[in-house]
Amino acid sequence: MKKIVLIILFFNSISSASFYDDLDLFYSKYVINGQVKYEEIMNDKSLLNSIAAGISGSLPGKNEAPDIKKAYWINVYNFLVIKSVIDSMPVKSPLKVKGFFTEPLHTIGGNKYSLDQVEKEILFKLDGDPRLHFVLVCAAKSCPELQPYAYRADSLDSLLEERTYAVINDSRYVEYDEAGNTLRLNSIFKWYIKDFERSGGSLIGYLNGYLVNKFPENAKIEYMVYDWNLNQG
Repeated sequence: MKKIVLIILFFNSISSASFYDDLDLFYSKYVINGQVKYEEIMNDKSLLNSIAAGISGSLPGKNEAPDIKKAYWINVYNFLVIKSVIDSMPVKSPLKVKGFFTEPLHTIGGNKYSLDQVEKEILFKLDGDPRLHFVLVCAAKSCPELQPYAYRADSLDSLLEERTYAVINDSRYVEYDEAGNTLRLNSIFKWYIKDFERSGGSLIGYLNGYLVNKFPENAKIEYMVYDWNLNQG
């Protein structure tokens, strides 16, 4: 009986304010303008290791609200990407690390997961929200910028909207050549085009749902070369 009680309390603890407060502190210290201060983290891993230890033993409860689960897994993904970089230092790109995304290297709630499993088998199976592509950060320069705060359930929807709007209206990710009627898009839109089409009817339809200046539906689409160099500040 004692064991059951302890497990329930531990599972619930991951949704407590302290988990998110620690992440807020971590990001405020080590994320500036979307870039991560990996070298500074290397100099003092105490907060990194403390957060990782909490994640390793805890999960949201099965009956938690969907947004609590969603916020938790977004935060876990982004944090573990950073930890993976630190564990692999020195490194210039996550693609230079064998199994960075595919190997089950991360202990979460007592079980081993890969980053791909967290993203594709857990997060996108919750509800397939395409806005997740604008808040999950893979440690590359061409990823949407990492924000200096944790995602929390009570503000999650508004933050997902905010980040989606910000990325789609940023010429680093979405650029329109009016003379050639050509859209140049971040490769995320190519890799996950079905997610955007399912939500917006078409890729351009999805973009136009967030754009200040709408694009013609007949615009040609090209994709930018993805910069996999580390998002290091």
